[in-house]
Amino acid sequence: MNGELAPGTYRAKNGDLIHCRDDFEGHTAVEVEHDDGSSTEADMSILRGAVRISDDPDRPARHPRFVGLLRFG
Repeated sequence: MNGELAPGTYRAKNGDLIHCRDDFEGHTAVEVEHDDGSSTEADMSILRGAVRISDDPDRPARHPRFVGLLRFG
């Protein structure tokens, strides 16, 4: 962790979702997901006034996860 920001999902004042995660070098990557589904990279200044809504940087899941069935003999 970078010591400045905990990874997770935040909600900006304008309603956009902000996904924060640490990359493999320990730097923070900030991605903004807009209402129309598009996403852009941003700097951490977008977090001013944002509210943390989850510890999971991918919340809510953008793509539904496949849930299969297991059949037992």
